[in-house]
Amino acid sequence: MPRAVIFLIMCLFPLLGWAQTSLEIAYLNIKQGSTLPVDLLSSRTAVFLKVPPTTTDSPNYWKNLAQELHSTLAELKIDAIAYYQWQDLNSGIDATSSYLQILTTRDISQIVLVELDQNKYALTIVPTTEDPAFLDVKAETWHASATEFSHVLEGLSLAVRSRGLELGNFLVVESPEFFTDTPIFTNNRFESYQPDLKLDKLAIPISGDDNPQDLQSADNLRLKTIFQDYPFQYDFVNYQRGEDLLRQAGFHYLLLYLYAPESSVKDLLDFQDSSSQTSRMVYKFYMRHIISGDIYLGNEWDAATTRDEALLNHLRNMKRSLKVE
Repeated sequence: MPRAVIFLIMCLFPLLGWAQTSLEIAYLNIKQGSTLPVDLLSSRTAVFLKVPPTTTDSPNYWKNLAQELHSTLAELKIDAIAYYQWQDLNSGIDATSSYLQILTTRDISQIVLVELDQNKYALTIVPTTEDPAFLDVKAETWHASATEFSHVLEGLSLAVRSRGLELGNFLVVESPEFFTDTPIFTNNRFESYQPDLKLDKLAIPISGDDNPQDLQSADNLRLKTIFQDYPFQYDFVNYQRGEDLLRQAGFHYLLLYLYAPESSVKDLLDFQDSSSQTSRMVYKFYMRHIISGDIYLGNEWDAATTRDEALLNHLRNMKRSLKVE
């Protein structure tokens, strides 16, 4: 059955309201099943860990959980070749796209998704797909949950050993390999604002469609209020229609953001300043030129723990930098 709506709202509230990533959309549609992939022991697996940073004083708790998990996976001959923190993977449209491109090239057949919510652990094995969503929501899954992670692992071990799956993974890595600093941009990166914004139109992705009814949602109304003082051309768009259509409609720039632990955001955006790198969740806005892929981060570290504050900081600094106050 689909995940409980209340659970999803509690876990994903920070991302609701603006354009969701392809990974997030797929996650929302995963069904809980009892079917293991037939090639689980003869193909490559990646692990996504969805562990809230605020559940522990240790920012590396997700890595400790990964160590415990990997011991079981290696013993079962499940070849888990890469471990990712969910907050990094799902931190924003650009980040998700870059991560999934890398994962696609590594020939990953299934994802082990581990979640911790209110002291309850859940593990779901989801096959992958070549579609942009990456997680195959139409495929059968295997799911287990318990208040003790060891009980979840015991359930996985029992299921794998009782299914008689064909073994092909004779050599598996002994320790989990973490990916926390994957570069998500391949083009030019500027810690400044683009003066061309004075002439070129900015696209602002919103939740739902760019029609009058969706624009009246509480979240989008708040966004419209913030942009009342934006001095240049802009409009609200449905990002899911694709960037080619945005270019054809006359847009040159996209307003985007990352939402992840502060240390992860700085790593993903390649900020060299190591001060204030904490596990607190922050929003950081930037603008990307649609055609070239160049990104403009602004001339100050303007991240904040709320999306509205981060956006106001970014726009305020932009107007000051471009001298349009």
